[in-house]
Amino acid sequence: LSSVVDVKLREGDRQHYVATGGIGLISSRLTYEGPINKGKGSFIVSGRRTYFDIFTRAINKRNEKKEDYSPIPDYYFYDFNAKANYTLGAKDQLFFTSYLGRDVFGFSSAGGFNFNFSWGNTIGTLRWNHVFSPKLFVNTSVSVSDYKYNLTNRLDQFTFGLGSHITDFTGRTDFEYTPDDRHILKVGAMLTQHQFGVGRLDANSGDGRINFGSDINYYGIEGALYASDNYKATDKLQLEGGLRLSGFRSGSDQYAGLEPRASARYSLNDRTSLKLNYA
Repeated sequence: LSSVVDVKLREGDRQHYVATGGIGLISSRLTYEGPINKGKGSFIVSGRRTYFDIFTRAINKRNEKKEDYSPIPDYYFYDFNAKANYTLGAKDQLFFTSYLGRDVFGFSSAGGFNFNFSWGNTIGTLRWNHVFSPKLFVNTSVSVSDYKYNLTNRLDQFTFGLGSHITDFTGRTDFEYTPDDRHILKVGAMLTQHQFGVGRLDANSGDGRINFGSDINYYGIEGALYASDNYKATDKLQLEGGLRLSGFRSGSDQYAGLEPRASARYSLNDRTSLKLNYA
């Protein structure tokens, strides 16, 4: 069993500046959008934050003098989305999309032990869309994504931290050609540089007598070329075939292989279809 969630951020209003938002019991949100350069483009930015931690801290402060005091851990998250588009001409458009999200968990005990754990993603993409003709267009994009987490423990003056991250830099181009109403041809290439930070260690005593840190990083390059054809054989039968050449290199180690793919879908009626896939 598997599933794919495809999330697309809508474009901002090209005619008016609009602000919307909402205040809830545990979170609030705010969105602002509007035109760029008299309707040639638009932008939209949106942010959200939970504030459950404000209530837990108030409860902890009220109960901290009780003998059986047991603090409630802190937890909150926040995220930020932004998208901008700009029309360069009749056949060219630029798009910029970004996302930042963080989750933060914290625990403080009456004995002086503190534990903090944060994790999240940062993503940015710049895409250029060019239309050669009504039947052929291309999307070219560069993007960066960064996932990281950090653990921090503190006992009195001694702190100990551990972290990790995965950073990808990607460039890709995708052509789509529709010669007729039965075929959709796609050809593309991509290249990604991976950086894996599998261990980042920091510790210090607060008085300078113990202070050390270390990092462990690995690097890899991944590339691919692909081609596919989506063919509408009949009103009920749809076929798709493709071939992908994938490669990966890390240091002196490198791997490459061909990945054939095929699928078929037959519609029994408006509500039911049979699907067959091979990869």
